[in-house]
Amino acid sequence: MTEFKTLSKTEIDELIERVERAIAEDLALSKADMQLLLGVLLMVTERQISLSLKDVTIHKWRKLAGIISSSEKRSAVIPDGDASNDSDGTQKSDAATSKPDGNSESTASGKPKKKPSTQKAERVIRLQCHHNHDELKAGQLCPECGHGRLYIYQPVIRVRIQGEPPLSAVEHIFERLRCNSCGAYFTATPTDDFQQDGGMNQLYGYSARAIIALHRHFAGLPLHRQQTLQQILGVPLTASSLYDQTQSVANDGFVVFKALKQRAADAPHFNLDDTPNRILNQGTILKPDRRSGQLKSRSGTFTSGVIATLESGQQIVLYQTDIGHAGELIDEILRLRHPGLPKPTIMCDALGWFVADSDFTFLI
Repeated sequence: MTEFKTLSKTEIDELIERVERAIAEDLALSKADMQLLLGVLLMVTERQISLSLKDVTIHKWRKLAGIISSSEKRSAVIPDGDASNDSDGTQKSDAATSKPDGNSESTASGKPKKKPSTQKAERVIRLQCHHNHDELKAGQLCPECGHGRLYIYQPVIRVRIQGEPPLSAVEHIFERLRCNSCGAYFTATPTDDFQQDGGMNQLYGYSARAIIALHRHFAGLPLHRQQTLQQILGVPLTASSLYDQTQSVANDGFVVFKALKQRAADAPHFNLDDTPNRILNQGTILKPDRRSGQLKSRSGTFTSGVIATLESGQQIVLYQTDIGHAGELIDEILRLRHPGLPKPTIMCDALGWFVADSDFTFLI
């Protein structure tokens, strides 16, 4: 590492004058001057390489060049005249504790105001590709100078964001052996990643099914549009096949929904509400009235939401979209409640269709 030597402006001017005189009169420089010039040359070369590789920022370069101090002590940042000492020896600055208009940065409660987080999400590298030299190897003679030996150095890393279809087909070829005597077959064992993504004869992996469902119900991408996109990108899939995979995810998720419903039934506290929604092919149906039990024509579609707070403080959030209100959903949940438990407390709007069966609950 280059050692820094601080020169005043006068010393620099004198050095330049000696160098110019040596060039004009064809004279030799002193050993001290040559050492200074060699240090400057090494420093410039080192900084040039660092900047070309983009592995050092301008602020870091200013520190390395000795232009600014690398110390993190407060005394190196705030001059003595700009800070006042307390009785305990700590320094405080009026400018650091108040805004330009005189208002304090602290809140009314006296606590410091919390600044919003500026931390960026960490980029996840899914795949690493290694590019090796085809001709050069470690230990060979340097092709540039012909004297030195090559050795392994820090690699150059470049991140490239690549585009690919949402779904891609991967052909897995398993080696298979056969006995020439008995005719028995021996097939290679699949990798762990292959087995975790589905069965041996499963065409659509679990990851593919999850992506299809996310695009449809989270990104709002219709199945026919997914079909067109896949066809454009060279991996054609029909909308009916995509629907089948989405239905498979829904069937697996419904088991989890039922288990959460059973677990939520024993909660001591519930919050519920609903909001109008729309199902395109949903028509009028006959549904029993909650009070009289008589069939009534119903057509209003609502998404009902229930938050069940367990004894442990954990919360289970359940949604259901159908022709019905939140009160009917909470009735379904409470019918699964274990007998002998005390009545739960429900918080909801004071509307008739929100009120659960009085045999089940205390109302707030």
